[in-house]
Amino acid sequence: MSVSLQSQTVASRPCVFCGKTMLSHLTRCPHCREDIPQVRVASSRARIGGREQIRRGLLYMLLAGVIQYFAGGYSGLTPPVAVPPVVTTYLAPAVFLSGRCLSERPRLADLRILLARQVVGYLSAYLAQIH
Repeated sequence: MSVSLQSQTVASRPCVFCGKTMLSHLTRCPHCREDIPQVRVASSRARIGGREQIRRGLLYMLLAGVIQYFAGGYSGLTPPVAVPPVVTTYLAPAVFLSGRCLSERPRLADLRILLARQVVGYLSAYLAQIH
């Protein structure tokens, strides 16, 4: 709602207590004399990046190292389930590079290209082994 006073536009809104029209810049209703609470709307856009993304990237890199260590046979422990070589050849490096892409914000586009090339290289090598 708006009221025009001599080519000036003044914004108005209804009072949350009595429902009568009041100017939007007022903090107290002139009719019922109640203080109008100030409501601040948070930004609807979520913050991209930040510490959470860097932490997630470092966690993925750590997860890839643990997968490579245990599935690759570098530990003295024997896994209870047979781990296929695809895990150490393709999965662990892909998880590591994904974590690197998440943790490196400035060069994110370059790292995505690197990850895509690495995955394509791994898949082509895997397909060459099959045929």
